[in-house]
This record gives sequence, structure tokens and C-alpha cells, in this order.
Amino acid sequence: MICVYPANCTDFSSNGLGAVTPMSCTVTETLNGEWELTLVHDIDERGKWTRLSEGCILRAPVPAAKTPRVDLVTQQ
Repeated sequence: MICVYPANCTDFSSNGLGAVTPMSCTVTETLNGEWELTLVHDIDERGKWTRLSEGCILRAPVPAAKTPRVDLVTQQ
């Protein structure tokens, strides 16, 4: 679920302004830790698209890569 929050929000434990149902949502991460989200939302009958405005914060689930397990071998 992708939720929209006002720009000055500090508590993300609720659904904020509400959830949106985009047609597509792509998240990319660059080498230095910068994240970019590209979202395409249609003009729906329920007006969910009006929640998306400049400066708002989006909370979206992103599968983050885990650090691979490394077994260290000690030499004797």
C-alpha cells in the first residue's frame, strides 16, 4: 500500500492523507543511497489522485537487498 503524507509530517504510523492506487510505481536506488520513485496515477472517480501534490511524502514498500551471508575462513 502506498500512502501519502503532508510535507511536514513526522509520524508515519497511520495512513496519513490516505492510500493511492497507482497504475505503476517504480523505485530505483543509486550507488550512494539516493532513492527515486516514479509513480503514474490515473484521474480516478474516487479522487485519490488529488492526494498527490508537490511536496507530499510517499511511503511505499520496497524490497531492499540484504547483505549476503559471508563465512570467514581462518587460516592456521
